[in-house]
Amino acid sequence: MKKIEVPVEGREGEKAKNLVKKGYIPGIIYGATKSPEPIKVLSHNFIHFLHEIGEEQVIFNLKFKNKKKHQPTILKDIQYDPIKDTVIHLDFQRVSDKKPITVEVPLLLVGEPKGVKEGGVPEEVNRTVEIEALIQDIPEHIEIDISGLGIGDSIHVRDLKLSEKIKVLTHPEKTLFTVVPPRVQEEVIQPEEEKEVEVISEEKKKEEEEEKKEEEKESS
Repeated sequence: MKKIEVPVEGREGEKAKNLVKKGYIPGIIYGATKSPEPIKVLSHNFIHFLHEIGEEQVIFNLKFKNKKKHQPTILKDIQYDPIKDTVIHLDFQRVSDKKPITVEVPLLLVGEPKGVKEGGVPEEVNRTVEIEALIQDIPEHIEIDISGLGIGDSIHVRDLKLSEKIKVLTHPEKTLFTVVPPRVQEEVIQPEEEKEVEVISEEKKKEEEEEKKEEEKESS
């Protein structure tokens, strides 16, 4: 599992709103039977790290400013501003190389299904799998070869080939990826213009006949 060193600072007594204005992201470290520890991270630094790792699972080794203290963690949650879509809070969980942890690991699809070449439609049903393992045994992602899938074929959790050191917590019957038959659009049949004209002509003919009968009654 990849490790990334992230410089952080303590933030005792500092309000989150003030930190955001100063270019920081407030956060918290918790877990491992220790008290929660509030921290702050420079915003531009952390956004760079997020772009670097993408969706992969990594260890964030938090390095405290002006201290020799390092804290290995995993990122458990990112909160975003609903309007600006900027990161406003981070949750880190302490980890140990001696105790298993539970994490969501992203899936990496490899190849192009043969069913797609035949007209099928690929559908990625789930993008992650929940596992339990020691941090040194957690993969950055789980590769799935989808090239052999035809139309109607699927890959489920039970089909994954993983190390015995990894315990999969996601239900084995859960579908991860499938190739569905092509969607057939129903043809909308437009009414024929000739029939419409024909109906109008019949109605007009009836009206003319009724008018003629009325005139004959009046003349008699």
